[in-house]
Amino acid sequence: MKMRFLCLISLALLVKSSFAYTILVPQEHWFAIANQLDQDGNTLDEILPDVPANTVLCKWDCATQDFGPLYKFSALTLRWNPGGGTLVPGEGAFLFLNGTLPDPYPLTFTGTPHTPVLPALLPCGCGAFSLLSRQTDDVGTYENITGRLAQEGAVLKRLDPNLNEWVVYT
Repeated sequence: MKMRFLCLISLALLVKSSFAYTILVPQEHWFAIANQLDQDGNTLDEILPDVPANTVLCKWDCATQDFGPLYKFSALTLRWNPGGGTLVPGEGAFLFLNGTLPDPYPLTFTGTPHTPVLPALLPCGCGAFSLLSRQTDDVGTYENITGRLAQEGAVLKRLDPNLNEWVVYT
């Protein structure tokens, strides 16, 4: 009985462990990012609390099938405006740093490892583009991002960071 109790405590401690990872973000360039850790409500104020002033984050808008709205980090309030923006594991976004040193800028995410929920919900539905990312920190493929096999007619657009353009796969 004692051994089971100790195993449960050990498991609880493992689940509560906090992790961090850092990516290097180039200056004055839109850069694709993903949050792959859970931190409370995954609001921008929680997951990106110390980015340089005037940093801009942009998410995909399902209704317009274009990028927007824009969130801007205020130097005055040290918060994201408008408030309430989130970046949960599985979502993607683009970040723009306005010439702050060092270049590239080390951007650190902290939190607990996310347990993937697959198949992923397509926020824009079938027949429309959705901006998704892998829910865990590893190389992403169509299958481990969506939790589905690619069907005939599926279109995948992957951003090539070296070319800074979309590569289309059908």
